[in-house]
Amino acid sequence: MPTASRSPQTSKAGKRRLINYPRRNKRGFWRWVPSFWLVMGLFFTGGLAVAAALVVAYFVIEVPEPTDVAVAQASTVYYSDGVTPIGRFSEINREVIEASTIPTSMKQAIVASEDSTFYTNNGVDLRGIGRAVVNNVQGNAQQGASTITMQYIENYYLGTNKSYVGKIQEALLAFKIEQQADKDTILSSYLNTIYFGRGAYGIQEAAKRYFGKSAADLTVSESAMLAGIVPAPSAYDPAVSPETATLRWNRVLDRMVALNMISSADRAQQVFPTVIDFEPEQTYLGTNGYLMNLVHQELQQVVGLSEDRISRGGLRIITTFDKTTQDAAVQSVNDLGERPAGNHVGITSINPTNGAVLALYGGADYLQVQHNDATQAILQAGSTFKAFTLAAALENGSTLATRLPGNSGARVEGWVGPDGSNRVANDSGESLGETVSLLAATEHSLNSAFAELNAQIGADKTREAAVRAGIPADTNGLNDTLSNVLGTASPHVIDVASAYATFAAEGMRYQPYMVQSVVDPAGEVFTAAPAGTQAFSANVANTVNEALKGVVENGTGTRAAALGRPAAGKTGTSDESSIWFVGYTPQIATAVAMFQTNEVGNPMRLEPFGEYTSMYGNTYPLDLWLAVQGAYLEGKPIAQFTEPPSSLVNPAPAPRRTAESTPEPSDEPSDTPSEATTEPSDAGVPDTPGPDATDSTNPTDATDTSTEPGAATTDGPDAQPSGGSEPSTNQPGGSDGAPNPQPTTGDNAGGGNPGGGTDPQPGTGDVSGVAPPADVAVPEVPVAPRE
Repeated sequence: MPTASRSPQTSKAGKRRLINYPRRNKRGFWRWVPSFWLVMGLFFTGGLAVAAALVVAYFVIEVPEPTDVAVAQASTVYYSDGVTPIGRFSEINREVIEASTIPTSMKQAIVASEDSTFYTNNGVDLRGIGRAVVNNVQGNAQQGASTITMQYIENYYLGTNKSYVGKIQEALLAFKIEQQADKDTILSSYLNTIYFGRGAYGIQEAAKRYFGKSAADLTVSESAMLAGIVPAPSAYDPAVSPETATLRWNRVLDRMVALNMISSADRAQQVFPTVIDFEPEQTYLGTNGYLMNLVHQELQQVVGLSEDRISRGGLRIITTFDKTTQDAAVQSVNDLGERPAGNHVGITSINPTNGAVLALYGGADYLQVQHNDATQAILQAGSTFKAFTLAAALENGSTLATRLPGNSGARVEGWVGPDGSNRVANDSGESLGETVSLLAATEHSLNSAFAELNAQIGADKTREAAVRAGIPADTNGLNDTLSNVLGTASPHVIDVASAYATFAAEGMRYQPYMVQSVVDPAGEVFTAAPAGTQAFSANVANTVNEALKGVVENGTGTRAAALGRPAAGKTGTSDESSIWFVGYTPQIATAVAMFQTNEVGNPMRLEPFGEYTSMYGNTYPLDLWLAVQGAYLEGKPIAQFTEPPSSLVNPAPAPRRTAESTPEPSDEPSDTPSEATTEPSDAGVPDTPGPDATDSTNPTDATDTSTEPGAATTDGPDAQPSGGSEPSTNQPGGSDGAPNPQPTTGDNAGGGNPGGGTDPQPGTGDVSGVAPPADVAVPEVPVAPRE
């Protein structure tokens, strides 16, 4: 009997399906309605999938790098004390402080105001999220339900994101951050990050801008006020809306009581705090603007920092500027009172031992005039350049006893004066005798002597010495003409200060600098490491110092002696359009220049004002110099200059001729004076010209009546002949031996023998010879401006 087989339909109907959908046991519409168990299964499965995805996301998600805005901090520039700020470079005004520095009252106030469950939640407030969802679905005002941790994540890592995906990301990161950091760290980071209004990011800046104090000193009342304005700081600022600010303040205090952070009694004692007036910070305002600009340049060009790092890196920048000295520089200029239109002052003080700029005055307000009168203005240096000729001459065989023309109108070979002649005029026609020592010529700033000296050594050596000292080689007007000795070049004030600092440092040359150190938040440190070069030998530099000390003690800068300690310096005037005083001690060198420009910026003759009727280097520049130097040196020990070698100051005379060495008589006439002829001396020039003025001799030299013709006391290969010992500067009588005549209003006024004397001939080294008869006419020579 054949076996019966199942039909395909029966076989299919009898098979059990994993998911009974569409439902077999239902007909029509109900066949397509899922069963309860199917719905629950799908919901459970979906929930597991979402949970698994969140778990995977939690482990996969990485804490991102903080946003640029979140970590941006202002860089603060300090005076050399490292405490007193000069100003700040800032794109974001923030200063991050340690958690321990933030007072407990501030932490409690922000928790009470923004997230009362902060200390108990895990970074996410689920109830708050549910409440916010319901509220938002109902169309009410949007609520965020973000905890402090989520707000911190938003501000510090992600930026503002209102989407649901963004909120999920915030929540995941909040969970993760809560596992990695303690609550106090999170809370402090939040307070260092958020915006409080008035351009202040972080609690430290907020405390300064609302109350003028550090965050560490905030009171309970002040903390409550700051916490209250966080949701809308610009609108809730007490200066904008005092009523709203007061309402928010009361709310925060009441919540602090409810959370047992303060007692009701403490709450009752609180008074709404007084906030200070807000003035937007201006980095380059006033005189400090010039300092900030120079520091910014040095941070980029020398330290090598980018603009972004300077303005957002939270750097601590300590400069070389000494606050006391800088204040004195600014105040001394302010004390000049009203000055003529176009009158400018530039001041630079430098520490000779390392090149650190101690003070700098570049103008009254950088925001008004961006041209720096200390580092950018160019003006003729005048007689300050004679120091470089002096140094070059000492290197090439001259000494301070070298004899040079002392009378106004002396002829110098190669010189071309204003009238086309080779005669060199001294200031006000001052004449100190046919020959004077190089020391006396320096003290009295005699153009005739230095023009001859420059001709002897070569003007190129003056230029080269100036460059070695610190005058830039590309300085406007710096050349090899004989007149360069009179300061026809136009350097910057800071260049001249630096060059004279080289002499003060016994010949060591340092590049001026203003940034002492830089420290970033990560602890990376830059420290200036000045390296000097020996520009001149110590012997030469110390001899220059000795001569320039004479300027202060006996010459054109005697008022500088009011400093009350050893000082050296030099006056300078150029056509009375620029006037200088540059002086120094071993601890500080300061250059002060005053000049005047017309409405288009071209130089013009200085217009007298105030107490001086004439404008010279020993007037206002010297006054300002005394104020600046005195401020820095007050309380510091007196430093002495190193004594120069006697061979460069007052070398021994040539040996006397003995009987055995007497030359045989000659039938040929001699070009040299006879043994009985005494050498003219500075001391022999009377104050008033007379018929016998040129025949006067120094009694103290009378015994030295014979010298070996052509003999010389040498101090080097190019030493100049010496005709006997130089009279002591302490010896009475004469220009070198007597106190220097004091100027009335200028550098050299009223001294010596105005317009008198004879026509000295240019010579080499020790200029000597018999003066022409008194009745020989001396052509009039144009009078050079003082210095």
